[in-house]
Parts: sequence; C-alpha cells; structure tokens
Amino acid sequence: MSCFYLLFATALDTITPSKSIKEPEFIISRNVANRNRPLKDSSGILNISDDGNLVVLNGKTETLWSSNVTNTAPNATTAQLSDLGNLIVMFYGKCGEFGICNSTKRPTCSCLKGSKPRNAEEWSRGNWSSGCFRTTPLQCQRDNNNGSGAGQGDDRFLEMKMIKVPAFPDRSSIVNDQCKDQCLKNCSCVAYTYDSGIGCMMWSGDLIDVQESSRGVDLYIRLPASELVKFS
Repeated sequence: MSCFYLLFATALDTITPSKSIKEPEFIISRNVANRNRPLKDSSGILNISDDGNLVVLNGKTETLWSSNVTNTAPNATTAQLSDLGNLIVMFYGKCGEFGICNSTKRPTCSCLKGSKPRNAEEWSRGNWSSGCFRTTPLQCQRDNNNGSGAGQGDDRFLEMKMIKVPAFPDRSSIVNDQCKDQCLKNCSCVAYTYDSGIGCMMWSGDLIDVQESSRGVDLYIRLPASELVKFS
C-alpha cells in the first residue's frame, strides 16, 4: 500500500476533474532540477552556498545541483517562495549602489536616473556589483561644501512607480506631506516613500537593492533640480 502511494504521489503532477487530491496527498512537478543526479534517500539538503548560489546537497554534502550563477555576492542571497509558487533566488544589492533591478529585463540592472555606471567595463560584462554614482551632486551638498550651511538647497524628488523599496529604512509616524519635508531638510536623506499602512520611510546615504516590482510602491528619489528637469 505504501509503495503504491509513493508511486502515485511521484507520478501525479496534474489535477483534473476526475483526479483530485486531499490531505495528506500532494503533487510534484516532473521538472526536477537535479534529475541527472537524483537523491537516493531523505538526507538531501537545500541551502545557499558560500559563493551565493542555491545548491542541493546529498548526505555527504556533495553538490548535486547548483543555480550556478556568476557574480553573486556571498551573504547577499535569499531564496523566496513567491505567491505564484515559484522558488525565486534573489541577490541583495545585485545592481550595487544607485542601481535598479528588473529581473524581467535584459540587462537586469540599470542606473537610477541622474546616475551612471561606476565601472562601465564591468557593467558591459554583466557584473553590476560596482553600482552607479550621481552625475551631479545634490544641491544641498554643494551648499554645505561652499559653507552656506543652508542644508536644504534646490533639490527635488523624482517619482518612481511600482518599486520594491530598499531594506533598512528610517521609519516615522509622520503624515505624507511631512515625510517629504522631513527628508528634504536632511541632506543625507536620498529617498522617501509613504504607505498608509506603514507610515513614512526614509533612506540615507547610498540606495542599495532598489527593484522594480508589480506589487511595489511609489518611491521618491532626491535629485538636484538641474537634473530633474531632464526627466520631466
């Protein structure tokens, strides 16, 4: 009986009007990543290796399968089961500072508006980890460097829609309009967003891990006014 059950569970990858499943039955995809080197027992391990790749190991910790992605960053990889049921490997900061990632596009990475690749040669080879840099400093930075001490300068915000916001924001309970003003008053604040369920979120320093997402929010990127007019 148990052998029949195992064969049934392994073979079934489709539900039809005449074939249904119930607890504790399950379906398994025929598309197995390690089909050429299958596990022969239950000692397998799925984890993220030191080089940032997703791997399947056997009981002897031998690699049976690897995502085999180059230019990954150690300690910067996560694997997440999406709402669609896909296991997605994500690399934190794949596009570097002031880069933006869209996994559906080629190339995957581009620079945020108002910035350009820090190392064009590496970017041409598909290694985006060096990130991007601003082509024009923020006006408040120039004011501070000139000794005016104004701190606010003539900076504005560029709206970017449908963005998965970066990690590690500074959170505040202030309302939407105050969120913008608070960011503008702080020259180290480079972006903000406001969500009615979360509140105000602001980011300082270099923006890392910005991603385009169909479930994202509106993110407002700080730019000098002279740069903003180019994208109006």
